[in-house]
Amino acid sequence: MNYAEKLYKEGDMTVKHICKIINVFRASLYRKLSERNS
Repeated sequence: MNYAEKLYKEGDMTVKHICKIINVFRASLYRKLSERNS
């Protein structure tokens, strides 16, 4: 998930593409991102 967070913060990829690369659901990615920002 650290890699996904890095890609998300860079802003060059869509969430859909990030999820496809790391093989997770979009909801899971958003949940992890919100947990880390809390």
